[in-house]
Amino acid sequence: MAKQSIGFTKIKPALLASIFFLICVYYMSMSLKKIPLGLTYITYSSSLIILTTVTGICFYKEKYNHHTILGTILILMGIGNIYLNKKS
Repeated sequence: MAKQSIGFTKIKPALLASIFFLICVYYMSMSLKKIPLGLTYITYSSSLIILTTVTGICFYKEKYNHHTILGTILILMGIGNIYLNKKS
């Protein structure tokens, strides 16, 4: 939605993007009642990276080169490393 809003100049996509963002923040704050902040943020950020990449490829026909894919994989590996080695 944010890409379709063209820099938040189109009202409908900008409004939808804002609503979806607020919904995400609400549910993330609800998860903090049962899950520690670090684990919640790690899960949120890795999910956001994956969903953004897949959405760009599937819906916006964005092309990714091997540097972009490698960088995304390294970020996800770093997040996974933090998650797996986190002491409860």
